[in-house]
Amino acid sequence: FYNNHLTGQLPTELGQLAGLVYLSIGNDPIGGAIPAELGNLSALDGLALTLSEFNGPIPAALGNLTQLQSLNLDNNNLTGPIPDSLANLIRLTELSLAGNALSGNLPTWLTGMTQLVHLSLWGNQFTGALPGFLGSMTQLKRLYLSSNPLTGPVPSQWAALIQLEILSLSDVDLTGPVPTVIGSLSSLQSLSLDRCHLTGALPVEWSNLTNLRYLYARENQLSGPLPSWIGGLSYLQSLFLANNLLSGTIPPELAGLSALTGIQLENNDFTGSIPA
Repeated sequence: FYNNHLTGQLPTELGQLAGLVYLSIGNDPIGGAIPAELGNLSALDGLALTLSEFNGPIPAALGNLTQLQSLNLDNNNLTGPIPDSLANLIRLTELSLAGNALSGNLPTWLTGMTQLVHLSLWGNQFTGALPGFLGSMTQLKRLYLSSNPLTGPVPSQWAALIQLEILSLSDVDLTGPVPTVIGSLSSLQSLSLDRCHLTGALPVEWSNLTNLRYLYARENQLSGPLPSWIGGLSYLQSLFLANNLLSGTIPPELAGLSALTGIQLENNDFTGSIPA
């Protein structure tokens, strides 16, 4: 049921479809609460209820769906904390609750989801410090926490996330120096740190990010020169560092980035010529 013109609340009778293995409803103005009766669909391995104006809390009964491998409730109007009952969903490889108004601290029981590779919680109202326990989830490949009132620093435990390919922390208050621990994430392909209140220079530890394709760190207070080691990031396609306090000349090594298709360096304090 995706991208139709469905209206009205989801019928509770859906919970009687005992053989259903996948349910996807999206981009329809359905609204109302997610029926707790969906927790009766014991054979379900995928549930996606997105862009459909669902509101209220996530039903605790969804924790009964122990066969689930993918749970996506993105872009609704859901509120309250993530229910502890979801700790039962240990087969999940994808948990995506982005674009809602969920709140509270990130739950420690996430560490029990040992098969989880995709965790997307951006655009909510989660609070507290970035939790060190996420560093024990070494199977993670994609972590999206942007646009939450979370606070830094990036925990040192995250150095263990060596399989992480995407880290998105834009609009999270990381006030302080640019985190060197990110340099340990050797598989990283995309790093988003826009508007994180970061200060200081880009650390040499980041020269280890040789798989990086996309670097976004706009609207911070980054200072010092643009380091020459960026020229060694041979896969880099986007370098977006606009609206900072960077200074000095643009290193000639940037001219060797043959994969580069987008660069934003405006509103800094660079001098000299553009490398040929």
